[in-house]
Amino acid sequence: MMIEGILGVPERVMRADYQLTNLVLANPEGMSSASVNERLLHGGSAVVNEMNAETASGTTFDSVAQFVNDELGGWQKYARQELRLSAHDIQDFVRLYLEK
Repeated sequence: MMIEGILGVPERVMRADYQLTNLVLANPEGMSSASVNERLLHGGSAVVNEMNAETASGTTFDSVAQFVNDELGGWQKYARQELRLSAHDIQDFVRLYLEK
C-alpha cells in the first residue's frame, strides 16, 4: 500500500491489490512455486506470519488511507518527511517501476 501510494497509484487500484492478498493466501496451491507458497504462509518472520493470519479488509484499508491522508498529508508527503526521500528519489522510483 505504501509503495503504491508513493508511486501515485490510484486508490481504487491500491484497494484491489490489497484485497487480492486474501485470494493469494487462501489459495496458495494456485501459485506456481511451492517455495513461494511456503514463504507466503510461513515466511520466517513472526510479524509477517501474524499479519498474514488476518484477512485484508476494506475497513483496514480505509483506516490506513484516512490516517495517511489526514495525519501525514498523503503518501508523497510521508515519503518526503518520514522516509526522507527527495522529489528526485520519488521521480526515480516512479521511473523505475511505472515507466516502460
